[in-house]
Amino acid sequence: MKMKNLKNVLSCTLIVSLLISCSETKKVSNQDKGVAIGAGSGAVAGGVIGHAAGNTAAGAVIGGVVGGVAGGLIGHKMDKQKREIEEIKEAKVETINNGEALKVTFES
Repeated sequence: MKMKNLKNVLSCTLIVSLLISCSETKKVSNQDKGVAIGAGSGAVAGGVIGHAAGNTAAGAVIGGVVGGVAGGLIGHKMDKQKREIEEIKEAKVETINNGEALKVTFES
């Protein structure tokens, strides 16, 4: 991998890591987290695959876009499920593991 391309991939990974770490101080939706994680991991995977195919930058961009869209869709579905569960009056919903899971307790 060329040094310039390696620097670009590492820069993208660093930016995504910073975005994810900021989620500890600010309420971030699962959709936002999914986009960040998907874009970062997709860019890295795309860069590796693109390097093997001869175009690291294009692979990183395509991987980042595909990963970001997939992560956003998955996160959106998770947020929607949480809202639907919260609408049930007998259910108490708690977010645990830094927003990675929901704990649902039913009164009955």
